[in-house]
Amino acid sequence: MTLHEAIQQILRENNRAMSSIEITQALNEQNLYQRGDDGDIPNFQVDLRVRKYLNIFLITNDKISLVEWR
Repeated sequence: MTLHEAIQQILRENNRAMSSIEITQALNEQNLYQRGDDGDIPNFQVDLRVRKYLNIFLITNDKISLVEWR
């Protein structure tokens, strides 16, 4: 599973917009995405991935949601 797919899954499971910190915590707790070095996912990595896929994610007031929810 890619990181952006894992972020989508977390958002769908919670059915609400979430901060990147909340998403990062959930990803690390559920181990949905594994980094190459097996370390925890840092918050900035979620931020960067979301900004790379603005066709999938929407950022409003520092909360991330899915474009499809619009």
